[in-house]
Amino acid sequence: MPTSVAAVLTSLFLGLTAGAEATNTRTRLPILKLAGTASLGIEGRGFAPGEVVRLVAETGALRRKRTVIASVNGRLRIRFELRLPRCAELTVRATGSLGSRAVLHRGACKRPMPAQPGPG
Repeated sequence: MPTSVAAVLTSLFLGLTAGAEATNTRTRLPILKLAGTASLGIEGRGFAPGEVVRLVAETGALRRKRTVIASVNGRLRIRFELRLPRCAELTVRATGSLGSRAVLHRGACKRPMPAQPGPG
């Protein structure tokens, strides 16, 4: 009898642990990060496995669109044929077919103010 109680408790524990892991993966918010600027590279994670994700990259007057399918781990990696200047402002929006959304925004570099001549 003690063996059957241990088996039931073990099964119950494993079931609860598996349920908690499934909940954690579904509640994780998708994120995007910059993975290169010579040819604009974007990496993402937290999307649903197999989700179709449409990405729109905007910098200045340029706008590029791409579509990718998230891996079984909910990750994506994509390159846009877009060279990003060093201090250019950039916004990338990702919209998944299952409702996932993520935004990456990089502001323009702050350039130092020119020296002002002193009084005199």
